[in-house]
Amino acid sequence: LYLIGQFGDFGHAFIHINDACAVYQAVIEQGEAGCRYPMYGESMTVRTFVETYAKICSVAMNEDGPVCSEEESKRVYDDSETREKFGIDYKYTIDNSLSDTIENLKERNLLMVKEV
Repeated sequence: LYLIGQFGDFGHAFIHINDACAVYQAVIEQGEAGCRYPMYGESMTVRTFVETYAKICSVAMNEDGPVCSEEESKRVYDDSETREKFGIDYKYTIDNSLSDTIENLKERNLLMVKEV
């Protein structure tokens, strides 16, 4: 929907499932009842994510698509307390994992991309 201009832009956080599982495992083993342990991963705008996705997939993107405010684009989701408490360093970023994820989905016929 974003690629065709039907979805707005906003700050968001993206975390790889393997990193999320590492946090869940640490919370199960070491967490305290009643405490909250946020996990966010990488902060970026939806537009930035979609630009990266479109580039990897060789898909055209609407350059005039929605853009969030400067304030919103600087939003950072901070989970440093959780990572520090459990000694977790995330292993996966959009840059080092999204292309592998996309290729895996294509190979399994779960993602059909019309390349330009």
